[in-house]
Amino acid sequence: MNEKICTNMRGVKYKGERCCRKSDDFYQKMDSDIFNIIPIVDTYNGEIRPQKRGDVARVYLYYNAHYGMKLSEKEQFKYFKWHQEDKPDKQECTLYQTVKKIQKNRNIFLEEACN
Repeated sequence: MNEKICTNMRGVKYKGERCCRKSDDFYQKMDSDIFNIIPIVDTYNGEIRPQKRGDVARVYLYYNAHYGMKLSEKEQFKYFKWHQEDKPDKQECTLYQTVKKIQKNRNIFLEEACN
């Protein structure tokens, strides 16, 4: 698959996320999905802290289910494991309920745990 190339007003070509934000309706929809907003304050030695891994996993699993974002078998296993090990806390559920009201759709990986 060829990556689309965009051109700015000065004729300079660019691609990647910046180009997708300007030219790809599907990417724009995914990029503006506020289920993608999760408060991750810090990491531990470059890794996501165990207390936040489930939060991250639920975003990736949601994007996989809702938008068809491809995850390798290894990634799916890791995110399902994180999802099971780090259950949604009150803060994540509160954020989920707010996003659900605004966006008018659900994250199936939070729905049961947060209701």
